[in-house]
Amino acid sequence: MVKVGFTALVTAGVCFAFGAASGVAVTQTHFYTVSPGSYVHFAGLDLSCAVFPKDLTKGTTDPGPGMYCSRYSSKHSRAVVFTLYHIRVTDESGNNTMFVAGRSP
Repeated sequence: MVKVGFTALVTAGVCFAFGAASGVAVTQTHFYTVSPGSYVHFAGLDLSCAVFPKDLTKGTTDPGPGMYCSRYSSKHSRAVVFTLYHIRVTDESGNNTMFVAGRSP
């Protein structure tokens, strides 16, 4: 019985050491608050987002702020627009809405 307990203890220690060394055991979470006028660049995702005080999409009347995200490395890429009531995906020009999904505020 002592041998089984010792084996379990050694196994748990090895697993914990492996997890700590590889970063599996530690999860870091960062929360950032952005407000209208903010610009955020996610280098690892090739994504940049700008937050505006109102939705600037042509032909829409969504109240409240809007966040526009697109690829940072390309001037001609699809954009995603987030507002309180909709999520829109544009074409490559960034001017024409291709898809709209409703969301609850």
